[in-house]
Amino acid sequence: RALVPAFLDETNGAVGGKVGSWFDSKAIDKYENAASSLNKGNRSRSSKEEGGFFYLPACNLLVKKELFLRLGGFNAGMIVGEDVDFCWRLKESGHEIEYRPEGVVFHKHRNMIWPFCRRRFEYGTSEPLLNKKHPDRRKNIYYTPLTVLFWMSALAAILSGYCLLFLLCGVLLLIEAHIKWGQVIKRQLPIGYLQIISAVLRGHFVSAYFWCAFFSRYYLFIAFILVVLFPVAGLILFINHLLVTACEYFIKKPSQGVLSFAFCFTLDQLAYQLGAWYGCFRHNTFNPVNPVISRWRS
Repeated sequence: RALVPAFLDETNGAVGGKVGSWFDSKAIDKYENAASSLNKGNRSRSSKEEGGFFYLPACNLLVKKELFLRLGGFNAGMIVGEDVDFCWRLKESGHEIEYRPEGVVFHKHRNMIWPFCRRRFEYGTSEPLLNKKHPDRRKNIYYTPLTVLFWMSALAAILSGYCLLFLLCGVLLLIEAHIKWGQVIKRQLPIGYLQIISAVLRGHFVSAYFWCAFFSRYYLFIAFILVVLFPVAGLILFINHLLVTACEYFIKKPSQGVLSFAFCFTLDQLAYQLGAWYGCFRHNTFNPVNPVISRWRS
């Protein structure tokens, strides 16, 4: 009832709603309710505005029958990821997908540790196969030279204890702000200099978050190896993961303590990435763990 009106927009080929957790007693239940990959959040979204990786899970998805049949339905050869594949094919056929959080279903997640990890591993194995079926969908990581220099200087200052390097971070921040200020003056925009500095600093932190999130998602397991052979490098990766965990906790706002969330999130990341790497070797493609690194051009 809450989802059907979305089809009044004739461009929509499918519509889905929020997926909540049926259970709510264990730590994993609370984690799933807030951070499950099936849960797309509390904000309405559409493939019209989202990137090429947007999809909705099959457990709460309505599709126009004629379109579903024409596209051949779900790929029966896929154990997991069949809903992702279908949504991408639907989008490629010229139709849109809309998400309406008010249409809720409650899903019985796997809420024991081993089944939870096994399912996340299975999710990870689907990513390389999806990449082979949809090779145009490559992950991109963007950077700007000044952002890279900013964080390299900050990291060097932390590792060396040479605090004057933090001054270099400030200089780089002012250089980029001055460049942006020149663009603002040229376009006669009503933006103050302090606002520009604040925006540049936020941009640096957002970039760092996305870089760290990628490493946490696909390379956290390496930290357990490096911490024995190269303790400093391993420690950096662990800190990287903890920062991502803190951000996710703040964004998702789960109804559980931070340590409980961190434990579940770490299991989630490790199981998924091990599955992804297994799938990469199995399908002989490493694109999922090897993003396209591009310079950001505004």
